[in-house]
Amino acid sequence: MVAPQPLPYATAPSWGPGYAAAPPNREEDAAALRWIEIASVVGLISAIASIVLLLGFGGALVTVSGGGTSTQIAPATSWAPFLAVSAAIAVAYLYLYRRAFELFARRGEEQFKIPRLFVLFAMIAVVLLFTGAGLLLEAVREAIQCAGTSSPIPASCFNGGYLGGGVAALIVGVILGILGVIGLLLGIWRIGTRFDRDLFKAAAILLIIPYVSVVGYVLLLWAAHSTRERTLAAGTIPGFV
Repeated sequence: MVAPQPLPYATAPSWGPGYAAAPPNREEDAAALRWIEIASVVGLISAIASIVLLLGFGGALVTVSGGGTSTQIAPATSWAPFLAVSAAIAVAYLYLYRRAFELFARRGEEQFKIPRLFVLFAMIAVVLLFTGAGLLLEAVREAIQCAGTSSPIPASCFNGGYLGGGVAALIVGVILGILGVIGLLLGIWRIGTRFDRDLFKAAAILLIIPYVSVVGYVLLLWAAHSTRERTLAAGTIPGFV
């Protein structure tokens, strides 16, 4: 029987300053890949649930009656729990990805320090985006109730605090979110480079495509799982810590 061979570790590429491959540490490698696995499962569940809920939730959130002359938005008690749970799930799987990048970065692997930081931005962005969306929904709902059948809705019916806070939260959230997505995809891509596995890179590309991101999570889960199995097979280590 041929003994399992250790995974190849990529040498420093010509692009990107400070990109260095640390000496193999199978225990921490397996732990980091395990975090990626868990994050991918949570992300996959979140992506599927979001598609299903959004397809059926829009009609429950906004109703039009009387031949299009009356529009109503459901009260916050209907949609606020949905926003809160969605935000919590998104923050959770971003934290798991960040945890994986942290395991590499704390060993001095400079290429994972920016992804680790930017994913933190993404976590903050999620809170801001969902908060901003909630404030704007409530502002519009109150304005519609205030205006009744009036058209257009007078400016006096809008809550300036909700509108201003919602817009500000969305603007900052979008900026941080863009940085966060870049950091997350960059981190996943660099894991692919580190372990010489193109599956990670393919998954990173698919994750940025709406709906197709479901396939990206499946690929990422498979890439992390198979790479961790190969890492474990290359030597006897405690496993996930």
